[in-house]
Amino acid sequence: MFIFDLLAELFIESRTTKELAAIAKASYGFDRENIDEIRKRIIFLKSANLIIEDGLEKYKLTSRGKKILSLLNIKCKKINNIKFEQKELSNSKSIVDNLYVEELIKELRLASKDSSNPCRFEKSIRDVFEYFGFKANLLGGSGKTDVLIQSQTSEKFSYKVAIDAKSTNSGAVGEGLINFNSIEEHRELHKADYSLIIGCSFQGEKIYERAQKSKVGLLDVDSLESLIREHSIIPLTSFDYKKIFEQNGLISIDVVEDARNIIKRHGLLVSAIMKCLINESMDEVTQGILSAKEIYRSVRDDSEYNIEPTLVDIEDIINILSSPLINCIGVTKDGYYATGSLIEAGNKFEFYARSCLIKNNNYN
Repeated sequence: MFIFDLLAELFIESRTTKELAAIAKASYGFDRENIDEIRKRIIFLKSANLIIEDGLEKYKLTSRGKKILSLLNIKCKKINNIKFEQKELSNSKSIVDNLYVEELIKELRLASKDSSNPCRFEKSIRDVFEYFGFKANLLGGSGKTDVLIQSQTSEKFSYKVAIDAKSTNSGAVGEGLINFNSIEEHRELHKADYSLIIGCSFQGEKIYERAQKSKVGLLDVDSLESLIREHSIIPLTSFDYKKIFEQNGLISIDVVEDARNIIKRHGLLVSAIMKCLINESMDEVTQGILSAKEIYRSVRDDSEYNIEPTLVDIEDIINILSSPLINCIGVTKDGYYATGSLIEAGNKFEFYARSCLIKNNNYN
């Protein structure tokens, strides 16, 4: 992995081994930022005269490298100014652009180690939480928190999180780099409900003890990357993410797994119910019409889905699918029948999701 693809990344601009290691982790399947593996590739590519040094541990393509790259037909994963094409109702079938997610993660990793430009990490964190659906403001400056996020719900249930970003060249954030008194002051100044520090990684027992005592959460980039990837598959709401911020000390992202599993289960139920009614459509006896209890028994016994639904679950999903907005299930006095396919249902859900992104206008 990531051998000739490395040439494609260097085609955009010169990069250091650290930057390439971060890119390998974010976009090319590496399980961690492995600089030794990157150096092996650098030696290989240098010996073939495909790349040359362009500063301290920084490399760029040679003319030969550019020619080889053109022959290999490798498409780089960089997408400079591409954000959410769904804003313009693009024809993409994916609501969340995988390329955008990779770019978000890549920038997060690179920025977390760019200590000479701390604002870069702050902007990256703001973009991440906007992607999660929060209202995120980049503040910074003396006496202020770096990023202030707020859940977008009624004032009665809304909450704020004061986030401080800590970028370091080594990637490790120790207790000496954090002024916990200032963190507490930031929380009070902005009337925030929670405090959070985000860094590439945290080291030393004292930092965990101080964070616990000061009621501050510590979120590392690996955990934040996992949240981004999982959100792109099964998105959660700010209500679900509140469990993340309620923790003090080193944060565990496992606390949102139950919420994600519930959404996954509901997705399976939508598919199972539609499949049940579609399969029944040609039956001469039932004429494709089933009661809620009959649908329940069919879904319960379907080994493909392995779901243990309740009758309430079935009725709730039927109400959604039979609503005028989706209209993929018809209703008669005898029961329910399919009026469309799973693809048609999916297309309608996707259209409404795109409409939400257009109106929300989170991604600029």
